[in-house]
Order: sequence, then C-alpha cells, then structure tokens
Amino acid sequence: MAEYNRNKSKKIVIYAEFLLDKHEIREIFEKFRVKIKDDRLVLSKGYENELHYEFELDQTEIIKEIINRSDFPEELSKNINDYQEVKEILDIVDKFDKKDKYSSFLKEINEKFGDIDTKIKEFLSSIIPKFLYFSEYYILQGKVSIEQIIQRKNNNKLTNSDQTLIALLNQAETELVLLKNQKNMKN
Repeated sequence: MAEYNRNKSKKIVIYAEFLLDKHEIREIFEKFRVKIKDDRLVLSKGYENELHYEFELDQTEIIKEIINRSDFPEELSKNINDYQEVKEILDIVDKFDKKDKYSSFLKEINEKFGDIDTKIKEFLSSIIPKFLYFSEYYILQGKVSIEQIIQRKNNNKLTNSDQTLIALLNQAETELVLLKNQKNMKN
C-alpha cells in the first residue's frame, strides 16, 4: 500500500496547454527583459496539488544587458557570451578571482534576474485559469438553502455536500454570506 501512495504522488492528474497571446508575450518582455521562445505554456498538477509550469525562455537580452552594463575583464566577458542563462553567468562570475570588485553589480543582477523563472511563474499565475482537484467529491444538492448551510457551518455540522459547495465557492472567490445577500438565486 505504501508503494502505491508514493508513486501516486508523482503522477500527473491534469495537464493543460495554453497559447500565450502577443500582448502577454510583450508584457513578459517589458517586465522581465526576457523573450518567450515559444508561445506555448504547459501546466500540470499531480496528486500533491502543486502546479508545474513548462515554458522556454530566451535570456539573450538579459545577458547582453549584463555584459554592456558591466566592466568585466575581457576574459570574463568572452566566457559570459557562451552562456544561455543568467544563473550560469552568476556562477562563473562567482568563481572569478576578482569577484569582490563586482559584488554590488552581482547583487543587483541576482535581485533583478537571478530567479527569473520564479518571477515569470508568479506573473503567469495571475493570468492563467485556476486548477482545482478534488480527490473526493460528493453530489451537490439541486436546491440548497444558503441560510441553512450557514447555520450548519456555525454549528460545525456541515454535510459532505455542504463542504463541496463551500470548496467550489472558495475557488470562485466568493462565500455563502455574499450569496445570501443576492436577490434572485433561482436563475
């Protein structure tokens, strides 16, 4: 049984592929000075409920900016041109003998571009649909009394159906009290 659970957590249960539009690609470039190589964004989620992103970046613009703004010695600049990612540049400069001379510049580059993937993922999370995975779910009642659900919630006596409805409302970024205040909920 334990072996099954361990493998289960690594499986992908939902996979979605999106195409970024020109506006989104331009916005990413303007904010992060990085190009998306392909307009394709792949999202997946497993049983662990962690969202995984797949996209390809072209960091040549950032690398050019780093080289142009620095006064790195030629031997170091020549090596930097061979790299494709900012992290690789930070690693090579960190190994360079005179790195102390460039510490403030490296700190600025690291803060601005060091974890560019994470920064782009944060941006993308604001424009992509939300994924919700229910490992267990219950059939919702066709007609519900919001006031009765609120009462059961206050008394810690929610039914499975109530809990499912509340989870769906949370995903829709609303709550029972807001629904209660709506006039006509039949339509």
